Amino acid sequence: MTGPEHYSEAEGFIRNAQSAGAANPDEERVHLAYAQVHATLALAAATAMSNRQNPDGPPGMTLEDQAGWDAVARDVAW
Repeated sequence: MTGPEHYSEAEGFIRNAQSAGAANPDEERVHLAYAQVHATLALAAATAMSNRQNPDGPPGMTLEDQAGWDAVARDVAW
């Protein structure tokens, strides 16, 4: 799973937690825990990619990786 995919999964679990809400607090907590795991993995991926050597230019993400992050960042439906 890529960093952007982890980011999207985290958002999905947050939406699920919001749906569960006060009616089912145990389910809400489970969804929030999964969201935290995926958010942490997304952060780790973004951090690692920002420090790697890019063979096409300066250190950082390739254009393809940047496009993936841009796509999930624009898809925030709060």
